[in-house]
Amino acid sequence: PMAVKRQIRRLGELGLRVNISEFDVRVRKLPDDDDLRKRAQRDIYHDILAAALSEPFFDGVWLWGFTDKHTWVKDFYYEDQPLIFDDQYGRKDSYNALNEALQTLCIGGIVGGGVFSLSDDEEAQIS
Repeated sequence: PMAVKRQIRRLGELGLRVNISEFDVRVRKLPDDDDLRKRAQRDIYHDILAAALSEPFFDGVWLWGFTDKHTWVKDFYYEDQPLIFDDQYGRKDSYNALNEALQTLCIGGIVGGGVFSLSDDEEAQIS
């Protein structure tokens, strides 16, 4: 997430607005452990979006589909469940992770959840 944050900052300082598009999180190549895969997918969705939201140059996020039932990944790569709704259109943990990241934008919320602040040294490296 910190690399994403730094890249958004770098591009923003060049006068660009940054969007994340075609966002999906493939997990099939992780070890064959469903809990690990769900947790990894959840954390990646949350942490990437929360880091992006903490940058003023970030403009938006688009997912590449919404249900594993119709994911493009199956047609081009391999069987996987990369999206935020399962094959039965049920919300996955990754859906909740995106929701939690987005709630940091609400009144009283801390953008990015307050966990993606750069230290003064890191800020100096970006500037």
